[in-house]
Amino acid sequence: MDPTRKQRYLEAVDLLVRGRAVDAVASLRALFDEDSDEIPELRLALGKAYLEAGDPERARDCFEQILAGPQVSPPAYVALLAAAASAAARDPARALHWLSRTAVHDPRFEHATRALKRRIEDGRPPLIRF
Repeated sequence: MDPTRKQRYLEAVDLLVRGRAVDAVASLRALFDEDSDEIPELRLALGKAYLEAGDPERARDCFEQILAGPQVSPPAYVALLAAAASAAARDPARALHWLSRTAVHDPRFEHATRALKRRIEDGRPPLIRF
């Protein structure tokens, strides 16, 4: 990623961190629109921004596109995000599918996986903190 584009990416992530998810979506989308390069970090940030902005379907699409790619790091984290987005989109079966790919692949996500699974089983929305 060239330095100017990298700076714009960092500014968009800063918007997301400061709770301005809708603005972050717009900034990140502009980075996608100007170049077709596939950069997983950019798609991951866009998925998080969509999730925070209340668009879980688009968030899930971003996370699933990352998981379908050749290099996912760490895959359990992205699968956990896909599960949270699926749960927020009221698709518990898909959420449980993605949860099955988290703790098995990375024990660091075992607690978060169990907590999200309980929320899904209880019919409660996911708690999402980045």
